[in-house]
Amino acid sequence: MTGPLLAVEQATVRFGAVAAVDHVDLAVPEGEVMAVLGPSGSGKSTLLRAVAGLQPLDEGRVVLAGRSLDGVPPHRRGLGLMFQDHALFPHRDVAANIAFGLRMAGWSADRIRARVAELLDLVDLAGYEHRRISTLSGGEQQRVALARSLAPSPRLLLLDEPLGALDRPLRERLVGDLRRIAIDLGLTVVAVTHDHDEAFALADRVALMDRGAVLQVGPPAAVWQQPTSRRVAEVLGLPNLLTATVRGGRAAGPWGSVPVAGPDGAVTLHLPRQALGVDDAGPIEGVAGAATFRGDSTELRVELAGGAALDLLVAPPAPSPGTVLRLAVDPAAIVRLDR
Repeated sequence: MTGPLLAVEQATVRFGAVAAVDHVDLAVPEGEVMAVLGPSGSGKSTLLRAVAGLQPLDEGRVVLAGRSLDGVPPHRRGLGLMFQDHALFPHRDVAANIAFGLRMAGWSADRIRARVAELLDLVDLAGYEHRRISTLSGGEQQRVALARSLAPSPRLLLLDEPLGALDRPLRERLVGDLRRIAIDLGLTVVAVTHDHDEAFALADRVALMDRGAVLQVGPPAAVWQQPTSRRVAEVLGLPNLLTATVRGGRAAGPWGSVPVAGPDGAVTLHLPRQALGVDDAGPIEGVAGAATFRGDSTELRVELAGGAALDLLVAPPAPSPGTVLRLAVDPAAIVRLDR
């Protein structure tokens, strides 16, 4: 096969006058884990439902392995689906839940038993065949749902906020399990999530969505460290976005005058937290404000003259509120955003 396994071409979904998905193009190569990341209402789940065939497109098309899926019903698309609410049958045991789709496909009883045992071993639930769904924890139910979605060996696995209802420690562990299983099986995965940590831990690439459009696609580190626009930085929740003017290759601000590559003009500069540090000889003066303990570091807000503020990471304990500080900035770490 040449080209990506999944190609979404100019996909558009409208609800009245609102384009929930607005001419989206997305290509996912075979064996890649793609996370579609965005806030609530960004269109990410609608896009996933369109790929699955659960939401008709108003424009564009979805192509799987070079074949257009126009008019192909969901159950004939060869996709695995896993949703946040599990959608398990509470009156059936674990084995029956996993085997449901295989029975519908006409698999023999012996073949189903072997496949169920194989999948339970894969998701670390060996021996759970006859457990009732109601006796399982949330994490165990999620593993059963994953096993069921993998049962028919789909070419593409679609995950819609699958871990959103779980507590953070369990979610982090299951993200690691999903990543391991995807790599071990060579799965192609498209996972929708609003959680940055989940997306970056799971995916080979991230597609950032907002207001129905894909804003940026790239490896997690590139999207986080090199946002292509101010809107991308805002959706990611990046701090320290300051408006400045570049003249002669330099930008002046509370940090002094620093070199900024690119043409002259108005820009937004992103100062990553790690680009800032407390330095008695630094050019920036401010007053310590709110501090948030993060385990091995503390996120400190420093209020500047004129109402601006900067966030940085410091070693605990943080300076007391009201303490006058001086900060230095690493010019090489400043990110220029032209849009």
